[in-house]
This record gives sequence, structure tokens and C-alpha cells, in this order.
Amino acid sequence: MTDSQVALMVLTKDAPQSAIAAVRSSRLPLSRVIVVSNGSCDEADAELSKALPGIRLVGVRPARGISFCMNVGLRLPAQAAWPAQPVWTILTQDDIAFDADWLAKLDAAIREHPNALHINMAYPTNSYSCMAIHRDLVRKIGWWDERFTGMFFEDDDWHMRLCEYAKCAPGKRMHEKDESGIFARVKCALHDGRLRGRRATDRARFGFTCTLSKEPNREFFYKKWAVVTEGGWQGKGLPGLFARRLPEADPYPLSLLGGKLE
Repeated sequence: MTDSQVALMVLTKDAPQSAIAAVRSSRLPLSRVIVVSNGSCDEADAELSKALPGIRLVGVRPARGISFCMNVGLRLPAQAAWPAQPVWTILTQDDIAFDADWLAKLDAAIREHPNALHINMAYPTNSYSCMAIHRDLVRKIGWWDERFTGMFFEDDDWHMRLCEYAKCAPGKRMHEKDESGIFARVKCALHDGRLRGRRATDRARFGFTCTLSKEPNREFFYKKWAVVTEGGWQGKGLPGLFARRLPEADPYPLSLLGGKLE
């Protein structure tokens, strides 16, 4: 895999040193990197811009939900102005450190799982803190759902939609039940307590406080997905499935993923 096949989006909030470290650990050219600063203060953004001159810094003001920021990371590289539009976009938080050989590991995982459209990259926790998304996946299941505001449950919704598309029970995020190989996992981006602690220290310099509540997103998640004991998606009757109540609401044209704006 070459640099031109990949774009990286780092999501940050008042943690410029964490974002800088994450970007630098990727060793990608800055022309392939987007930093989405979600409601950060001016001082934090200035620190980022000074350390990473020429970085594509997208300031979201006021702060929006995680889903909106994920979509920024998917939309911008697909636009005609982006050089060498990528096949894969890496969406990551700022408390991540990429392995020195992460790109080679990701390339090997893609070769091993030729049907994969979504690859979790974080370790030791298998979370959605760092993931690779193939542009065809958004064509098939839609954008991240921006009806989830703030954070919490937007990643659960994404997981449910992946499982719906792969026709497998949600189970664990290890995806061991996905026989079609739509999901894959490769350990190549460290996400541990030390890095989260570094981010907390970084944020403290700017007086960061978290005021988000998960309750609105929880309520919406269970409006969109109903727990069922039989039937399930498409009448498959698989245990542990949720029944879809609401369709997707895609706010952007899928032609973006073909490299052309409508």
C-alpha cells in the first residue's frame, strides 16, 4: 500500500500535543492528513498549526457530534480537490500512537482479507478508536448518522449497521462471527491508558471539561434499533440481533465517493 491510497483523519478537542503526536507517529505526508478540531479553543488550534505547518486543519465551531466529524474525515478526501483520492480513510482519535510499520501491517491485513471494507486497528483494546474504512463501505451502508449528537452510541450504531450488512449477529467487536469477511482487525495503533492520560494532561492546560451526556443518544439508539428475540434482520432469526426501526438519513450525496461533487 502506498501513501496515495490512504488518508488520515485525526479527531481532537483541546489536545493539540496529543494530535500532533498522533499525526507524527503516522509518518504520512501532511498532504494526506486532516485534523478535525471539534470545538477547540483558538490557542489549541494555533499550537497545532504552528507544529504542523500546512496541515489541513478543519475547525468545527461550535462543536458537533462525533458522527459529523467522522463524516468530515470521509468527505474531504473524496472531493475532487484532494490529491490522489484514497481508497482507504483512517479515522482515529488523538490518543493513538501508530506502530512504526503500521502501514505494512494494514496492507498485509487487506491482502489477507480481500473482502474487508472495515478494519479495526486499535490495540490492546479492540475499539473504534482507530479504524480503516474503504470508500465502498459508505456507498453500501451510508454515512455516519449525524442524528447522534455529542458522543456515545454513534459507534454502536455503526457497528449494528456493519453487522446488518454482513448479515451476522453483533456479538463482540472482535467480529469473529462475520463469515463474509467484511470486518477485519489488525493490531497496529496503540490505544492505552498512558496515551489517554497524556491527552487529559494536554487538555487540562486549556481548562477542558466534559459536559456531554449520553442519554439523548441512548434514547435515539433504541428508537432506531429495537431488541428482538426472534425474526431479526431480514427475518434471519439470528440470536442477539436488533430489528431496524428507522432508515438511514444520509446528508451527503454518495457521488462524493466517486470523486465528483453534485
